[in-house]
Amino acid sequence: GTLDVTGATTLSSTLGVTQDATLGANLMMSSEAASLSHTASAGATSGLSITSTNGFVDVESVRFDGLNLGTATAATVLTLDDTGVALSVDAAHITHGGTTGLAITSTNGYVDVESFRFYGLNLGTATAAKVLTLKDAGVTLSADAAEITHGGATGLTISSTAAHVDVESVRFTEANVGISGATDLLQLATSGVTVGGTLDVTGATTLSSTLGVTQDATLGANLMMSSEAASLSHTASAGATSGLSITS
Repeated sequence: GTLDVTGATTLSSTLGVTQDATLGANLMMSSEAASLSHTASAGATSGLSITSTNGFVDVESVRFDGLNLGTATAATVLTLDDTGVALSVDAAHITHGGTTGLAITSTNGYVDVESFRFYGLNLGTATAAKVLTLKDAGVTLSADAAEITHGGATGLTISSTAAHVDVESVRFTEANVGISGATDLLQLATSGVTVGGTLDVTGATTLSSTLGVTQDATLGANLMMSSEAASLSHTASAGATSGLSITS
């Protein structure tokens, strides 16, 4: 029949209950290495459920409440569903405190972070998955019509700390502009530009200042002077061989 015990009771061996056991208060385990074990045979419906009909379940400092997982002060930090996990708090973060690294990977697909799509070494969007392709030597712009746009108010700097910068076939090395085999064809300074090679001009050219030529100047046509008081002057120092020759 029914066993009613109104006082404290001590069992010196195990307690076997073949039906439900209902406790009016707490279950206290005083063993140093206590455990709560489920030993039923394996099966499609086998399992252990720890539930609260009208409230939550706390395991250590973690609070379970339906599909929400959190703490005593923030009960819905994580919300689970069949497709994944949602961070439900207003200011959520994922922090890695180890010394090796944190990997977020998809075995057979991509990883989206906000509007960025990571797919292997490719970085892009949902509609253009390969805008950037990363490799050990640098970054490749993989889109058909790629662009780099600066929208700030100060400026955009593209620099190399100890070497040059190539844009198409043009090489920039500090203040010099050239190509791979001749890096100083143009030498820029605050006072002007020095041409390190031959300057070929195929169209009409206007100089707003003087033209200094240190070697011979060969004209393929006429020398036209439009000044009202034009002159042709020779300014070499006086000497036994000094002079100006005009010959044909």
